[in-house]
Amino acid sequence: MSAEITSAFEAHAIDNTTFGHAEHVQVAYDLLRKYDFIDAAAIYAKGLRTPATNAGAPDTFNLRLGMRTTPR
Repeated sequence: MSAEITSAFEAHAIDNTTFGHAEHVQVAYDLLRKYDFIDAAAIYAKGLRTPATNAGAPDTFNLRLGMRTTPR
């Protein structure tokens, strides 16, 4: 299931109504296993814009806050 969610996330086809905290964490984990940190962070940041925009809150994701709280 995580591969399907991550693939949908990377294709910017994620369903924001079912994309909760657990899915956020799973996608981040999958991306970090697949890419180096910088690439994974960039893909994750770009990918979060789609569900946020679909939810009517395109400015919700704060890259600086996200990077500051991301363990390295």
